[in-house]
Amino acid sequence: MGLWMMALASVGYGGAALFSVAQLYRPHIERWTFAWASLGWFGETLWLFHHGHAARFLVTRDGTVSMMVWLLVALFFLAQRSSLRTCGSFLLPVGFVLWAIDRVMAAALPPLMLFNGGWRAHVVWALVVAGVMSFVLAAVFAIMYLEKERELKQRRVRLFYYRLPALEALDRAMGRALTAGFGIMTGAGLVVLSGFLAHGEPWRVELLWALYALIAAVRYPGHWRGPRLASLTMVASLAVVAYVFGAPT
Repeated sequence: MGLWMMALASVGYGGAALFSVAQLYRPHIERWTFAWASLGWFGETLWLFHHGHAARFLVTRDGTVSMMVWLLVALFFLAQRSSLRTCGSFLLPVGFVLWAIDRVMAAALPPLMLFNGGWRAHVVWALVVAGVMSFVLAAVFAIMYLEKERELKQRRVRLFYYRLPALEALDRAMGRALTAGFGIMTGAGLVVLSGFLAHGEPWRVELLWALYALIAAVRYPGHWRGPRLASLTMVASLAVVAYVFGAPT
């Protein structure tokens, strides 16, 4: 029964990713991006409800990545009413890539429990999901920043250059996402270090926190801004995504 829901989500997200890139050059097709994203989000919502009757599904790798994709698309819908609405053209392709990789891994590998420890494990799970989501969101802002700066340096300004927010706004949004993620992961780390969570969880929370701490250390005392921060955020975000999918079995 869940197969058609997964197929609906895959088709919807794939279409939304294609149209979201195309709308950078053809703004009048935004409604198609919204329609495809709505179709995929509806399919995944049904799919999550279908599997989510068992709370343990959420703390598996498959459930965690699926929830992250669901939240990314939800952010796309929210962004449509803000000054950062063009970030949807970058959020949707990232979400589709994560969804596609997760589907392949779910078919090839057995379910992996990421945390153990009852309801407290779900609290830490929620904090970690929010922390990783902040990293992904910061990476999206970093991509937008670097792309706009590249256009400016090469003096080959195309249509979508004018549709992206100002560099200062992107730098500010990137910094806020990283600051929020650092606070969230600090909370998750404190719960783990307090002994509330069983030892041996495949996701080492302190390693994810260390990446945030590294960026905080170079951003605030060293006053890193702009392209250097964007490049570091991109590298760190790729490391986080690789760690999410590469958690030891």
